[in-house]
Amino acid sequence: MPENNEWWGKGFTEWTNVTKALPLYEGHYQPQIPTDLGYYNLVEDKDIRERQVELARKYSIFGFCYYYYWFNGKRLLEKPLNDMIANKELDFPFCICWANESWSRRWDGQEKELLMQQIHDEDSDKRFIEEVIPMLKDSRYICIEDGVPIILIYRAELFPDLKNTVKFWKEKCQENGIKDLHVCMVQSFGQQDPELHGCDSAVEFPPHGVYAAEISNQIKGLDPEFDGNIYNYREVVERNLRKKNSNDYKWFRGAMLSWDNTARRKKSSNIFFDASPAEYEKWMIGLIDYTRKFNRKDNQVVFVNAWNEWAEGTHLEPDTKYGHGYLEATQRALNVR
Repeated sequence: MPENNEWWGKGFTEWTNVTKALPLYEGHYQPQIPTDLGYYNLVEDKDIRERQVELARKYSIFGFCYYYYWFNGKRLLEKPLNDMIANKELDFPFCICWANESWSRRWDGQEKELLMQQIHDEDSDKRFIEEVIPMLKDSRYICIEDGVPIILIYRAELFPDLKNTVKFWKEKCQENGIKDLHVCMVQSFGQQDPELHGCDSAVEFPPHGVYAAEISNQIKGLDPEFDGNIYNYREVVERNLRKKNSNDYKWFRGAMLSWDNTARRKKSSNIFFDASPAEYEKWMIGLIDYTRKFNRKDNQVVFVNAWNEWAEGTHLEPDTKYGHGYLEATQRALNVR
């Protein structure tokens, strides 16, 4: 898109970083190379969404949650979702998460070298719901609890008054023939309790909110210039499986695949060591069991980070090292009773 050409250089995409990633220690899996779908173009490859959906459906993935980039009326990276909505023959459930933070050159939500500023005020936040209402009426849009569409909010703390905003959104939906709206707060940047922000539920979004010891000094052959962080993925899984919902709010569980953003941050990356389909499968089995025990049947949803975050090393899409391993692990976890 034109903004990418201006900010990062003509023709830049996430694949630019992915292909240039280099290993930082003995056995470090970089670069991560796609297999089945290759280095696709989400705009020009007209069959890519059909191929993604076919692969997801084959391994029992229920639906996709798309990031929605909306900045006071201006949308970015909008074409893939627009194409999905326009293609009514592509019968696959979807919902959105409003990625409501500013864009910066740091890639981590800190407002330094600001590229695109997010505006949160009463007028802008109200106009957001007016734009998405037509999408919420799409027959493929994911609904929970008696057919109510769900919207995820990435950063609840950035709103000046999210409680009143949510109230307005619900009223506006009802005025437009939608009986209600379910607003789900992402547990990111220290936010935990959705009721504090007037939201209906919360969802885990690892690596946000996970804890594990930093183990860089234990890694063999680590580049001496490395100044990032390396954590033990197995410890993350063990700790997460012991988590409980102590406040009794509605809670959707979430797991992450491997996480390694070396492609983006090079020698300042965050890496979760010893990630594998087997460890991820253990995590998913636990989350699915928890969800079946504590969530009513029409909101038994588990989120996975992510389908195709290649630059952050977390993707269900197949690669050269694990093949379909993560997809197969997901399907097996769903079949455990």
